[in-house]
Amino acid sequence: MDRPALATAFEALRSPIEQSIADIWQVALGINNLGRHDGFFELGGHSLLLIQIIARLKKRFSIQVKMADLFEVTTIAKWAEVIGEPEIIQQSPILPTDGAKNGALAPGQSHYSDLPPVVALKLTDFELVDLTTIEA
Repeated sequence: MDRPALATAFEALRSPIEQSIADIWQVALGINNLGRHDGFFELGGHSLLLIQIIARLKKRFSIQVKMADLFEVTTIAKWAEVIGEPEIIQQSPILPTDGAKNGALAPGQSHYSDLPPVVALKLTDFELVDLTTIEA
């Protein structure tokens, strides 16, 4: 179903976070083409749908939701503000050492050479105990 006529003018989504929130709302509400300032309750949302949406938002964005947010944060744009932009962590690439071609360890891996070799074990290497025949 397309977006119903609302008092709020349609404004397109602006960010990937807003799009993710809109995707969750669209599934729950069954409405396409949501705007960033469309009100959840104006779109026909109710408290049971709100609980489902909050659960999906918490799972998708790993956020904690305050009880006050449930009825105060009612648009996609406001939810995007609450969630915020994800923090992008820049990691430096792992580069091979000069000796990596011949199997040498990188400087941070040198302590691994002191470990004993890994031994593969088979199920037959263990004695199995039958606990079902224990008498009191």
